[in-house]
Amino acid sequence: MAMRRQNWRLTSQIPPLLLIEIFAIAEMDPELATGLLSEARLAITDSYRGPGGEALFGPAVEAPPGAGPADQLAAFLGRRV
Repeated sequence: MAMRRQNWRLTSQIPPLLLIEIFAIAEMDPELATGLLSEARLAITDSYRGPGGEALFGPAVEAPPGAGPADQLAAFLGRRV
């Protein structure tokens, strides 16, 4: 667990676009998705966001009630879930 947490901290050094690709993997591992969401909240600022494809990410959207970690991550990254 400690090693895994240390790896999550590395996500802040990963280009934000790569986090989108990691999303597919995160769907298979809720613990990973939770860690990625935590790191994404630190690494992805408004400067990475814009409407209509003008930026790497759209505005964060609200995940539906009861959404799992992967859907919460997707919503934070601007994807409708």
